[in-house]
Amino acid sequence: AGTIGLLAAQVARAAGAPKVMVADISDYRLSIAQSLVADATVNVKTQSLAEATREFTEGAGFDLSVDAVGTSDTRAASVAMIRPGGAAVWIGTHAEATTFNGRDIVLAEKSVRGSYAFTHHDFLKAIDLLQAGTVKVDTWAKAFPLTDGVDVFFALLNGTNEYIKALLCP
Repeated sequence: AGTIGLLAAQVARAAGAPKVMVADISDYRLSIAQSLVADATVNVKTQSLAEATREFTEGAGFDLSVDAVGTSDTRAASVAMIRPGGAAVWIGTHAEATTFNGRDIVLAEKSVRGSYAFTHHDFLKAIDLLQAGTVKVDTWAKAFPLTDGVDVFFALLNGTNEYIKALLCP
């Protein structure tokens, strides 16, 4: 439930996802996700993501999963949690190598897509969603003067902040 995850969850809902589940290791971030869009949240430090997925989807798996972290484990989980014929979208770039069961992808006809940047149309659509209030950032993004940059960075690094995204303004 970092910046990209929170945005992706809100866009999924705006695009018609009837139910949204968000996973993270921070209860604070999960509370933000729940207040914005999530029908369910999973702290993967204390809960099984596989079990939560089975419960939430009544055993069917998700039509779509988005991995905004990009570790080998989160990528494998994003594929495991989708239903046959479902799709996993990888946005996160934390790790290079990923190992998972390729046979599961083939036999279940699952799709994996990578997404890194955006088109001009995507950018205009994002602005529209923000302006319309469909995607909200006001509760978790905070602007700071550029001169506070070092302190803001260390607060983010140490987890002593009450925001998820810091914007430094000249």
